[in-house]
Amino acid sequence: MEHMWRTGVVLFGVLTAFAAQPDYFPLQVGNQWSYRPSRLGPAFTVEVVDTATASGQSYYVVQGFLTGTIWLRMSDDGTLYAYDPDQKTESVWASFGAGEGQTYSTAIDPCNSTATIRSMTASVDVPIGQFDYALAIDYSASTCANSGLISEYYLPYTGLLQRTYNSSAGPLVYDLVYARLNNGLTSINAPEQSFTSSLDQTVYATGALATARMTIRNTQAQPLSLRFLTLQRYDVLVRNAAGDTVYRWSSGRVFGQLASTLQLAGEKTWMVQFPMPSSPGSYTVETSLATDTPVWRVLMPVTVK
Repeated sequence: MEHMWRTGVVLFGVLTAFAAQPDYFPLQVGNQWSYRPSRLGPAFTVEVVDTATASGQSYYVVQGFLTGTIWLRMSDDGTLYAYDPDQKTESVWASFGAGEGQTYSTAIDPCNSTATIRSMTASVDVPIGQFDYALAIDYSASTCANSGLISEYYLPYTGLLQRTYNSSAGPLVYDLVYARLNNGLTSINAPEQSFTSSLDQTVYATGALATARMTIRNTQAQPLSLRFLTLQRYDVLVRNAAGDTVYRWSSGRVFGQLASTLQLAGEKTWMVQFPMPSSPGSYTVETSLATDTPVWRVLMPVTVK
């Protein structure tokens, strides 16, 4: 399998040789995919939010597509079925098991009645990488003016990589820029910069120790320059419901007065433990980097009982 992942892709496993019928649309609750348009337009995030049962079949409830919420199930032969709970009907969404050149009926978009598997080894270049083993689907001419699908690309065990729509201004392309999958294989994102924080709990006992993790990530081509005026790298504040600061991690600590600059390519993580307040209530934990321009900051609500 020949493919190239761009910087920013993390694999939690190995994509080995594909099985007889690769999974082109991983359906596990919590899976999500974010898509960016090629020009000004609505971006969208697709997420598997729940499961449901109808007529003895189990489905996954998928939200976020521009056509609305859909119930989906994958058959053993690679056919992706969609169920309409209002009409109580099931139809083919995609036939991934069809061979190259085969045409099938589809209900994926009301403006397209059929689709054709153009290639199972198509090359496609999207923000997350270049791939040579994508499944390419072409759609029949749209029956709607300036609407409907033109084509799609799917990657095994990852999902929809690219979708192209008709529009009055010409083809509108949506590219996958982020995905979080619970199949144990893949977490991917396009080049970006971000600062994220997490806590080990959301509810704490009074005075309990909390652990915060802060990660700053830069997967863009150019390094991210972070300037620190002292040897302090981060801070943690706890504020009560009135907004008053009741704890500051850096309070009473002495930091060397040595300015430095961190040129970040990749990611850097810090972890810190700190005590929760001794009084029950609702609080906000603020984590931040101690850069000369304090723009890297995350707020997280917690409850102390």
